[in-house]
Amino acid sequence: MLLLQASTARSSCVWFLLILGLLSQSQNTSGSFYKIRPGTLKEFEYVNCQGTFDKKLYNELNRICEDCQNIYRRDSQLAMKCKDNCFKNSWFEECVNSLLLNDQMENYNKKISYINGQDL
Repeated sequence: MLLLQASTARSSCVWFLLILGLLSQSQNTSGSFYKIRPGTLKEFEYVNCQGTFDKKLYNELNRICEDCQNIYRRDSQLAMKCKDNCFKNSWFEECVNSLLLNDQMENYNKKISYINGQDL
């Protein structure tokens, strides 16, 4: 009888731990960031761009951030930091410099202004 009670207690404990583990996993994934496809209107809105969604312009600026991410792989959030505030941040400028595209910065600033809804 005592052996049966110990077995039942172990079984209950295992089930409890299993359910607790499943619940903790579902809570972690529900609030976490889900992947948004690059170059889409959803991403355009996510990075706080307020202007007109011009896919060609947006993808050109997005490509700078993606290329920068490929250079500096240690920082897994670099591409998102670069796109933050619709490319109006120091990370984007650093990426342009790292990719040796500094001579194009004025052109990129015009594109950033356009997709942010600012007059040129």
